[in-house]
Amino acid sequence: MPDKNITIADIARSAQVSKTTVSRYLNGKYEYMSPQTKERIRSIIELANYQPNNIARSLKSHKSTLIGLVIADIESPFSSAVIKRIGDCFLNMDYNIITANCDNSYNREIHYLNSLVNQQIDGLIVNTTNRNNPMIIDLANKGMPIVLLDRFIDNYTLDIVYFQNEHPINNAMEHLVKQGYGTLHFFVQPYEQISPRFLRRDAFIKKLTSLGVENPVSYVHQIDSMDTEDLKRQLDTLMQASLKVGAPPAIIASNGVTLLHMAKAIRSLGLEMPHEVGLCGYDEWGWETSLGWAGLIDVGLTTLECSTYILGDSIAELLLRRLEKPDEPKVTQGVEVPLVIRPSTLHGGKPVFPVKAP
Repeated sequence: MPDKNITIADIARSAQVSKTTVSRYLNGKYEYMSPQTKERIRSIIELANYQPNNIARSLKSHKSTLIGLVIADIESPFSSAVIKRIGDCFLNMDYNIITANCDNSYNREIHYLNSLVNQQIDGLIVNTTNRNNPMIIDLANKGMPIVLLDRFIDNYTLDIVYFQNEHPINNAMEHLVKQGYGTLHFFVQPYEQISPRFLRRDAFIKKLTSLGVENPVSYVHQIDSMDTEDLKRQLDTLMQASLKVGAPPAIIASNGVTLLHMAKAIRSLGLEMPHEVGLCGYDEWGWETSLGWAGLIDVGLTTLECSTYILGDSIAELLLRRLEKPDEPKVTQGVEVPLVIRPSTLHGGKPVFPVKAP
């Protein structure tokens, strides 16, 4: 336990420096400090087990050392993994995280943003529920440092770190075409207000158009992941249509939740991957991704593998940089999403895409 009677004055006296020098050391300002002085202060603080009074420091510096983290849906494996990584990063920098779960409600998001601002946070990380978000724009205009987590907002440029969308979708589609699938389909949850979903959808439609497919929008299937019966009906209809084509279809899932539900629906209908149907999709399930969950099921799933570790680290680093240099140009940083090929898409047929029904 630290001795509560130890003060900055005691540290300064032992190190034979001024209280100002000790204060500068505690705040990480070493510019005018010799290496010998820095090491002497560090050693004395360590020996004394001294812990600074963060409340007093925040009052003097007008900083709360609090970071607000607003999450659209904390129950998703993606969110929990990113929250943990971001929290670990800021803990090492003596910041504390206040996390708010919006439960996919824009009204809750507004409520929590107001609450966090009233707690005098130093900065915000937002995984928004709605790309049309005037409150975030208003906060940014008032000088609040904000970094967006994987989801863009409309009509304003903010710092953001996100998983790449168009390039990974193109890679997956080119792989499926080479494997001899006759039609490609994109399954997605409601996408209108969620930028990763609609950007991936748009990339899919754009690529189908470049491949000469007519009416590419008809190959996009919107689902409610909680309505398993409707999902199976849509899949069954797709499979019946594929019989007329004479080549199996392949499915790209827009995110990890959709990928898991598609795999379950395929199994429920008694379909075999990869020869009756191919399946791949985004996998952003944090530690489950790192453990290779997609390769552990009966037929390993081809995935677009998203590293929540890299995403979390990059977001924390960007907000810390923004806190230090608020006037620098805004940063848009895409995290690479490699294609990890597993048996679920290894049909191995002769390329025939696009195949039209007779």
